[in-house]
Amino acid sequence: MRILRLYQQYLQAEAIPPGPKMFQEIVHSVLDGLSVEVLFPNAYKPYYISIEKMAKKSGGERLTAIVLLFCTLIRFREVERTKHHHASSCLILDNPLGSASRLSFLELQREVAQNMRVQLLYFTSIDSPEASRMFSNLIYLRNDKVDAETGEQLVSMQRSVIQTMRESFLLDAQVSHE
Repeated sequence: MRILRLYQQYLQAEAIPPGPKMFQEIVHSVLDGLSVEVLFPNAYKPYYISIEKMAKKSGGERLTAIVLLFCTLIRFREVERTKHHHASSCLILDNPLGSASRLSFLELQREVAQNMRVQLLYFTSIDSPEASRMFSNLIYLRNDKVDAETGEQLVSMQRSVIQTMRESFLLDAQVSHE
């Protein structure tokens, strides 16, 4: 009914807007009065909050809510489109520890992602020992090399925590055998 009224307004004005503007007006007319709430990741007790109110929360709270929403949506999409309940996905997060370094947020993100079969890849320049302890595999990258031909900066692995742990274990084993 709302679309019909909008169409009649176009006819009366004898002007139909270009495609993107018309589509936007149709969506607004159909969704007028619709409110959306999302489950908000409160450390004590999660609760529902409107999108407008969520925008005023801290960066860590917003990021965690977005990660949870993404994991839920991608899982729903996989089940609906592929009918495979065992499919997995990946979400690459660019510097999430700048916003969400509170351990409870990281734990919630990882727990939900694991249950939804989504692999989270955190890329960050923040060196947070507390947050780093949550991860079983850390890879440190550097971009200090330059390609001689193109002049472009290159990313290389500085060290891997697993590699460092293995080297440490081998050194400990050598010392104990001597």
